[in-house]
Amino acid sequence: MSEIVEYRIISAIYTRADADELHDKLSNQVNEFIELGWQPHGSISSVVLENAIIVMQPIVRKR
Repeated sequence: MSEIVEYRIISAIYTRADADELHDKLSNQVNEFIELGWQPHGSISSVVLENAIIVMQPIVRKR
């Protein structure tokens, strides 16, 4: 079994003003980290603010 050696949470903020091409902000970040050897870990979570939503994804790096 692989050992987790690093943990991080990445996030993206979405507002109503975002253009359609920006709606994959978190997916793009996750894919960039996957290329660097990180793996998504668990489910995404979100926080709804007055004019925005913040979506977060835990990621880990394993040995």
